[in-house]
Amino acid sequence: MNTPAPPPPDTLYLRALDQLFSETLLLNMRLLALIEEVHGPGKFPRACRGILADLAENGPQTVPQLARTRSVSRQYIQTAVGTLISNGWIAAEENPAHRRSVLITITPPGRALIDQLRRREGELLRQINFGLSFEEIQAAAGILAQVRTVFNRGGVRRLVSEQAQPQKESLAGLETS
Repeated sequence: MNTPAPPPPDTLYLRALDQLFSETLLLNMRLLALIEEVHGPGKFPRACRGILADLAENGPQTVPQLARTRSVSRQYIQTAVGTLISNGWIAAEENPAHRRSVLITITPPGRALIDQLRRREGELLRQINFGLSFEEIQAAAGILAQVRTVFNRGGVRRLVSEQAQPQKESLAGLETS
């Protein structure tokens, strides 16, 4: 009986990347659902928690900075910022570095809210046995941060943009069939 030859190393590498991305997306969806389960469905928009956490950890930022960090549009962030401002959890302040781009800052009620959300999430996470050591969790977080950093580089964005246009055109042809 003939056994098939193993795939070339680059194919194995691509399969491993595909598995990493698939698992990351699945985990992201599960974490978003978990946040709603822990805090109540519809009680707190998903985008808002991340913005509050970011402002609490990294200080005041502009809407474009918040959008770049998340690789989403400024309009998407502006909608979430509007919700957070209307609830008094963040504020828009003058930006000494730029006249038209205000700085978004977390307010004391916003800081209290993100602390409360984290406490509630922490209480749940302490009860779950992930079967991973502290070092393994740190290593996994480091790997994900490194992959995100690579994707955020200008050269990767340009490459994606160049390849996306022909893909969009070929997909447009399928829609009319």
